[in-house]
Amino acid sequence: MSANAAIANLSKADPMKLAVGAGLLIVVLYMLARKTLSDAAGAAGGIISGNNAATSGTDYEGKGLGGTLGAVTNAATGGALGAVGGWIAGLLSSDDAGESLYYTVTFPDGARHAIPSLSVAANGTFTYAGKKYLLGHTGTTRVARPA
Repeated sequence: MSANAAIANLSKADPMKLAVGAGLLIVVLYMLARKTLSDAAGAAGGIISGNNAATSGTDYEGKGLGGTLGAVTNAATGGALGAVGGWIAGLLSSDDAGESLYYTVTFPDGARHAIPSLSVAANGTFTYAGKKYLLGHTGTTRVARPA
C-alpha cells in the first residue's frame, strides 16, 4: 500500500477511533520512554553520586564520579594504586604535629606571634620570652593567657 493510499484510508476512518488509537499509542510510547529513562538515570545516578556496587563499603563511597572511577581503577589493580596513593598522601600531609606546625597566638598586649606546636605542653601551657602562658581560644582566635 502506498503512502497516498494509506492517507486516503485514514481520511475514510472514524475520527473518534483515530483519536483513541493515537492517544493509546502516545501513552504506550510515553510509558516505555519513561521506564527506559528512569532505569538509565538510576544507573547513571549511582555512578555519578558514587553510591554503587563498586564503591560500597570503601573509602570511595559517596565521593561522586571520581570516587567511582577511583574504586574501579583501584579494584582493577588489586589495590596497588590505592596503597601508593595513601603512601603519597601520608608524605604530603601528616596528622603528626611535628616541627613544621605553628600556632598563631594573640598575646595580652595585642601582639601576635607564631608558637611552635612542639613547645606547647599537653595541658596547653608554653613559655614565650621567659614567661609562662596558657593557650586558649576566643571564637576562632588562639590567645595566650598568663599561666
